[in-house]
Amino acid sequence: MRAMRAMRVASKAAPSAWQAWGGRSKSHVVRLLTRMDEAEEVPRMQVHEGAEAAFGQRLPLALRASKFGRGVFAEAAAPRDAEVEVCPVLVLRRDHVAPECSGMRYFFSGAHGDDLLCVLGYGMLYNHAPTRPSGHGWSPEYANLGYAARPNEPGAAEALHTAPATARDAADGGVCVRFVALRSIEAGEELLIDYSDRTAGGSLATEELISSFLPVNDLFRVSRASVACCSLCRVSLRSLRLQAFGANAAEALLRLVKLRLTDQGAGILQIDASFCRSVTNATLQQLPVLPALERLNLDGCQDVDDEGLAAVAQRCRGLRSFSIYWNVKVTDLGLGKVLRAQPCGRLQELCFSGCKLLTDETLQRLVGRAMSLKVLDLTRCNKVTDLGVALVCENLSELRVLRLYAMAQLEPKAFEDLARLTQLEELDLCGCRCEDEAVWPSWRPGPQERCRR
Repeated sequence: MRAMRAMRVASKAAPSAWQAWGGRSKSHVVRLLTRMDEAEEVPRMQVHEGAEAAFGQRLPLALRASKFGRGVFAEAAAPRDAEVEVCPVLVLRRDHVAPECSGMRYFFSGAHGDDLLCVLGYGMLYNHAPTRPSGHGWSPEYANLGYAARPNEPGAAEALHTAPATARDAADGGVCVRFVALRSIEAGEELLIDYSDRTAGGSLATEELISSFLPVNDLFRVSRASVACCSLCRVSLRSLRLQAFGANAAEALLRLVKLRLTDQGAGILQIDASFCRSVTNATLQQLPVLPALERLNLDGCQDVDDEGLAAVAQRCRGLRSFSIYWNVKVTDLGLGKVLRAQPCGRLQELCFSGCKLLTDETLQRLVGRAMSLKVLDLTRCNKVTDLGVALVCENLSELRVLRLYAMAQLEPKAFEDLARLTQLEELDLCGCRCEDEAVWPSWRPGPQERCRR
């Protein structure tokens, strides 16, 4: 309640600081023209001077250290629907940028799919957070900024979405990227957007229908029906659920990552290959670099071992969630390569349930790479010792879910350090030799928390 009152006060006080920062100014607008002739090697630059632009910050912003590494923070409060920043763009041709380029994780997609938008200002420095699910209250874990990357959206003033006439070019229709507050923002709060933009191309139900039930050939044909169909197919293919392809899941995956619809794999955010037995080491080794991939599920892929995980480490370097449930072949060697390949603090969810060869060595590496981890599942990892559990409790203070199901090898004293995990919402100790005295005196679940024993 105290936080809610603070937000209300900030909302009422916000307009003066926010409006003082706003206003349009004359500026130099730089456009990178990338429609190059074959003989050209360097893009031409075209500068429009004195353009009457709506570009720039509407709110004082600062770049500071955050839990994601660095992030953009609001220096003043702003009310809901306040315009935070309007950014000009440099338009790059997709086939002029190598798929493995690290910038592919930051570029926005152009209207026709063949363009990449390099968003200037703070546009590509905002960190990612998921969109608030329908029916859920606001939380700092959800995105607090929305953005529009298309001109002339219904109900919006043209000047807020498009570049001035003197700075427009046929390649992008004069598109600018406009960032708007989705809720009241407090001074000092980090600004987050949902890069997956799941609501931009259609409803989730439609996306799932397209990606789950249409064969790849039909999906390709649908994409050619119209610009709208192509856009919808692109959005649906950001998340690949391979179970619909049955025994041909591996073949379908390798075909999908070669399509322009997925930007040769660069546009894929999620791959769910759970219990797709056709996905093997060879499949993973044939994948291209997947710079945008955030979620990878290899549950039940029994023919994947350390060799396959080495391929994952080389191709997937921005994972937020990784699951490899029920795999009895992978060892600390392969799991360590995957963990080392991820940026420090990026991983949020890890499921090692049933990885019987996993030891404390993996947990030692884990606590040094995934300090912001929220979910950890160590079910039936029977080579983990009391020391491994102590490492988790001492170093992963942001854990919300911890599953130690069937970890009967642990001594009762191993659970005494659970008191350090003050953010826990779910704790699974079913099948463990845990005594009440080791847990209850120092850790008592709240009304919304669960503890299984």
